[in-house]
Amino acid sequence: MALHLAHILCLEGRCEIDYNDTTFTIREKDCTIIRATQLVTAVRPSADFRVEVIYVDPVFIEKSTPNNNYGMRGSLSLAQNPVMHLTDEEFERCRRDFEEVGRRRLMGSALLAFFEGSEANICK
Repeated sequence: MALHLAHILCLEGRCEIDYNDTTFTIREKDCTIIRATQLVTAVRPSADFRVEVIYVDPVFIEKSTPNNNYGMRGSLSLAQNPVMHLTDEEFERCRRDFEEVGRRRLMGSALLAFFEGSEANICK
């Protein structure tokens, strides 16, 4: 997954990560975007640390959001501090978005299984 962007939503607990030669603390209700996972050199989670993670191909991000104007400025900002402290409202919106991505992936897998099964039955 070193070539993917990690989007991390902290649901519970805390974790210290060493990223790009700096230590960051991820806490409950934080969202963290790690653009270069190979720059994570240490992870120290608490016993109750619980997260949801979505790995995304950077090419997909670029094709999906070509006009967001985040570009280089955003990349530098995330390299300096990948942890975003969210308000309760922002956290709930982000949590729902993570759940929606999960539902869409599940639906895609189910459709793939359906089509593969249908193809097998058609070819008999």
